[in-house]
This record gives sequence, C-alpha cells and structure tokens, in this order.
Amino acid sequence: LDDYVEEKGIEKVDFLKIDVEGFESNVLKGASKLIQQENLIIFVEIVEKNLISANSSAREIFELLESNGYKAWMIDRADYVLKPINDNNYQNGVNFIFVKESNILVVDRVKNLEGNSLQAPLAI
Repeated sequence: LDDYVEEKGIEKVDFLKIDVEGFESNVLKGASKLIQQENLIIFVEIVEKNLISANSSAREIFELLESNGYKAWMIDRADYVLKPINDNNYQNGVNFIFVKESNILVVDRVKNLEGNSLQAPLAI
C-alpha cells in the first residue's frame, strides 16, 4: 500500500478501510508509512476465525496499531454506536475504528455530547 500511494503521488489519506478476510495485518504491515500519518482514521473488519486461517490474530492487529499511537473503538452492530475497546470486549466486535491518540480529543468531545457512546457518523 505504501508503494501504491508513493507511485500515484498521493500526499495524504484521511480514511483507510480494510476488509480482506483475515489478511488485515499484512495490509497494515504494507502500510507502515501510511499509518504514521497523524489524522488517518482506519476502519478494520476483524473476524478472528479468518485471521487464524491467515496465521494472524486480532491481538496482532491491535498491538500493531496501538504501537503506532492508535486507540480502538468498536462499532456496536446493534445500534451502530462507537464504544471504547478493552481486553474484555474486543473479541465481541467485528468492525473497529482506530484513531491516533493525538486526535482522541475530537472523538472525546463527540462522546461527551452523546453520553457514554458515540454515534458512528459523528465520529467519522
């Protein structure tokens, strides 16, 4: 992905959606420069059984993004509300939004307007 962005002369990416049936960590590793961007929002579908088939895991994806300064939010499938992630609930999710910690104040302000959780359209 980094090579493609460079070849095409793309200077900035605001939003990255990854849904590659278990190979999400491969995409992220190929986007190592891209994920350094400060304002990038990353949407990832994480299905543990697909990741296991690809010799990966949800924990690997979370650790990779957390080590690059990202915080995770789970999109609740029942009401499409963003909820903070912790070690106990990340396995219950499928769709996740990752935002750099340096941008978390923007997310936090929306959270405070809406109560304990975020409406997904407002966070994006």
